[in-house]
Amino acid sequence: MRACIKAATHYTDITGEMGVFDTAQALSHEAAQAGVILCPGVGFDVIPTDCVSGALYEAMPDATHLTLAFAGNASLSQGTAKTSVELLGEGMKIRRDGKMVTVGRGYKMRNIDYGDGPIESSVIPWGDLSTAFYQTEIPNIAVYTQHSGGRLGVYLFPLVKYLLKLKFVQNIAKGKIEKSVAGPTQQERDSSDTLVWGEVSNAAGATKVARLRVPNGYTVTMDGILITSAYLMGYNGPGGCFTPAQMMGVSLAEKLPGASSIKISDS
Repeated sequence: MRACIKAATHYTDITGEMGVFDTAQALSHEAAQAGVILCPGVGFDVIPTDCVSGALYEAMPDATHLTLAFAGNASLSQGTAKTSVELLGEGMKIRRDGKMVTVGRGYKMRNIDYGDGPIESSVIPWGDLSTAFYQTEIPNIAVYTQHSGGRLGVYLFPLVKYLLKLKFVQNIAKGKIEKSVAGPTQQERDSSDTLVWGEVSNAAGATKVARLRVPNGYTVTMDGILITSAYLMGYNGPGGCFTPAQMMGVSLAEKLPGASSIKISDS
């Protein structure tokens, strides 16, 4: 990012890690002075959820709580699996009253209807805990996905978290990933859409829900790179750090090939 600011070159990436989003925000003023855009997360992390966040915020500007979730059935790539190993060592996260908080694996598990019926879901340390907060300033945010590992996984998670903090354990896990994880095939990607869900509520107790269907996350990432790169090739606006939805509008996700429109309803 600093190299791009120095070279007066716009910056994007496909990360989903909160630390990268936080770093970009910290460099926003420098980027603005150089007329450079910093826009990390232009893939599945975090275009669909970022746009759902923005659309819900537009529908309820006084929201105090935001919950996001997504569900799909495709396998992971080696890179995503390795990053997950690192994140699990840090534990599950939510944002509470504007502050990042570590919570347990089974924190407020809930059944979420993504559009095809309820699915048991649990919190994850997803990048929107940063990007949605910077975009909407909603102080209470949680991100869920379909739960895996069953109840036993919930009970064993403190041990797993402790072990994955150890570098040599991470290295063992990553070595096994390199040998056994191949990532989704083209056929898997073509047949496994991702369902995105979001919910906002305000102090009065009103609630709104959003749903969006997009292609497989890796396909979304490829198309997200192409769409945002084409946009920035002709960009003449102000510099600074922006989330994808801030930069291109909440309809960005709907421009992804094969995506549905974002549908918002009262809960």
